[in-house]
Amino acid sequence: MDISFIIPCYNSEKTLPACVSAIAKQQGGYSFEIIIADSSKTPVKNEYFGKLAEKITVIHSDTRLFPGQARNMGLQHSKSDYIALIDSDIILPPDWTTTMMCSRKQLVQDHGPHIIMGGSIENDQTTADVWSDALTLMEFYRVLPTPREEFRNELPAANLFLASATVKKLQLSFSTHRMAEDILFCKQALNNGAKIYFVGSNKVQHRINKRFSQYTYYMGAATCIVRLSHPRLLMKLLFIISMPLGSIYKLLTITIGLIRNNPRHIWFLLRRLPFLCCGLLSLHLGILAYPFTKKRWAN
Repeated sequence: MDISFIIPCYNSEKTLPACVSAIAKQQGGYSFEIIIADSSKTPVKNEYFGKLAEKITVIHSDTRLFPGQARNMGLQHSKSDYIALIDSDIILPPDWTTTMMCSRKQLVQDHGPHIIMGGSIENDQTTADVWSDALTLMEFYRVLPTPREEFRNELPAANLFLASATVKKLQLSFSTHRMAEDILFCKQALNNGAKIYFVGSNKVQHRINKRFSQYTYYMGAATCIVRLSHPRLLMKLLFIISMPLGSIYKLLTITIGLIRNNPRHIWFLLRRLPFLCCGLLSLHLGILAYPFTKKRWAN
């Protein structure tokens, strides 16, 4: 088997069919399996997928799984040479796999075998509105569409590609935290000797099916998890001191990230600024509440 597509799933019935269909349409003739790590209230069943069912393994958990836990379960069941970590609300272009494979070949020659790759993510234009655009800015501002290709410190796990040997050799796994598991995964990978490469031209569509206020509040907790995991005590203290200004800090981070990635996206930010500010306010509340609610964010 060439590739295992691992998809965490929790009540994703509105987006999962399009995600699976796009995987089935991948070019290049690579053999693949799809592993759906499901903890939905109504379990996903293979017969939902018709002729694709023979390529799909549904692993169901009666216990609610956070994304990192679901991905770990998928990794344990993978039987392929390569791993594609895809969220259930992501739609891949037909050439996604071939682009990753071709880019990886040269990178491995130049930088060794432990390469983790990812591409750009944009809001799906067929379902987009101003609120989902604002949420895209908050979550994916570092990886909005751009022609740039470069090494980075982190990439979202909604769109990652790596060798199974890298997972095993470097003993990689995802955090069981409710949020920010992908950033912590990237930190672990870098510390263990991997390199993370951004292929900006390999763009996927993201169909947002989340409650805006709830999810942005969760992002505040995720910000705390990441910042407080920093190995240097000084950086932790600086973040704690800056917590009352969390939304302003996040706006500056988004703006700087957009400029570095693709300055043309600044106009996109300005057009969505009022809606973005609503999200930042909700995120700020999540940051301030984290010290009192942190037990609910870790398993």
